[in-house]
Amino acid sequence: MGSATGEVKAGERIGRYTVVRRLAVGGMAEVYLARHEGPKGFSKLVVIKRVLPGLQQTEKFSAMFLDEGRLAARLAHPGIAQTFELGEHEGGFFLVMEYVAGESLTRVVRRAATDHKPMRPASLLRVPILLLEALDYAHELKGDRGEWLKVVHRDVSPTNVVLTYHGGVKLLDFGIARAAIHEHRTQVGTVKGKGGYMSPEQATAGPVDHRTDLYTVGSLLYLLVTGVGPFDAEPDVFAMMQ
Repeated sequence: MGSATGEVKAGERIGRYTVVRRLAVGGMAEVYLARHEGPKGFSKLVVIKRVLPGLQQTEKFSAMFLDEGRLAARLAHPGIAQTFELGEHEGGFFLVMEYVAGESLTRVVRRAATDHKPMRPASLLRVPILLLEALDYAHELKGDRGEWLKVVHRDVSPTNVVLTYHGGVKLLDFGIARAAIHEHRTQVGTVKGKGGYMSPEQATAGPVDHRTDLYTVGSLLYLLVTGVGPFDAEPDVFAMMQ
């Protein structure tokens, strides 16, 4: 059982997983580090994402979360964090995802600025190249009948890119991704994503396709080369989008 505030404490369970700690909480969901334990000392760290308790009975948010689960289950690429399971616990849904040991691109760039040690050119270029490979896989993804699913991530921001401790690059969180298989469609006129990295079409709530993700990778390359985002000088998110 969770606490009175809805947060699941360390040692409590979500389904068959034991919570280690809460990692983050957003507007629709919260994310936990958890452990899957089995016989003979088996133990594996996973990440659990679940709908916030106050939204669990809201049809709109549950539909969006199920959309995310259906899409994430189809993605199997070494550059994309894997989703293992969609479960239900205490009346709400949760996703069980791969735990990626590494540092977000945000933290890597900040540390480089603090230490006055910019990334080496070879390492710098490796990040967008591997991201583009992962995105190309997602963009070309086909359904069970061979139909093009038209997947667009829409939030390839520094917090959703992890540089692993083994030299890899992982793209996280297809939570606001758009695809043809979604039952709960994102309407044109609704802006989703992080202001400083969205394409002009996305920032103005226009129709977008896979090219909006390519624009964002370009913005990340700008960040890697200069140490600042392309619109960091703007005073707020609305100025960035303008």
